[in-house]
Amino acid sequence: MRSSAGSGRINIAASAQRLDVDNRISLRYYYRIADNILKQADIFREENNVIDLYVMLLRYSSLVTETIPCHRDYRTSLPIAKSSLKKKLLNALTELEKLKPIVQQKIDELNRKHSDQMNGTVYFHQNISSAWTPVRKQTLTHSDTNKVSRPALRGPAYQSLRNQPYSPARPVDDQFRR
Repeated sequence: MRSSAGSGRINIAASAQRLDVDNRISLRYYYRIADNILKQADIFREENNVIDLYVMLLRYSSLVTETIPCHRDYRTSLPIAKSSLKKKLLNALTELEKLKPIVQQKIDELNRKHSDQMNGTVYFHQNISSAWTPVRKQTLTHSDTNKVSRPALRGPAYQSLRNQPYSPARPVDDQFRR
C-alpha cells in the first residue's frame, strides 16, 4: 500500500486502481474474482485489519461498478447474477462509508509514525502509562561498531577457520565438474 514514489506514505487510491476489461476472459471468471475479493475481505474483517478490509471493499466496488459492466457478455448475463452482485455491492458501499473515518485516522497515524521514523524519532513506552515519549535515535559511528563484542570461535572445529583467510565460494562451473 505504500506508494512507490519513495515517500513511503500509504496511498489507498493506488491500491484499488480500476481494471480494464479483457473480453477474452469469460464474465464468469470476473464474477469469481469478485467473490474471492469478498472472501478476502471477510478474512481481514475477522482479523480486525481495517485498512486492508477497506482496500478489498474498494477493489470489489471498482470491479463491480467499473469493470464488469463493460464486459461484452454482461448485458446477456443472468439477471439473478446481476441482482446478487448489486446487493453485495450495496453492502460493501455501506461498510465502506462506515470504515472511511476509521481508516483515514489509522492511515494518518501510520504516516505520522513513518515520517517520525524518517526524521530519526522513535517512541518508547515509559513505565506503565499509555504515554509514549519521543527520543532521538542514536546512530553508531565507525569506532562504535568496532567496540561491539563478537563471540569467540572455540573448539577444535573452529581452530582451522580462524587461521584460514576468507575465500569466496567456488565458481558455479567448478561445483558441477567431477
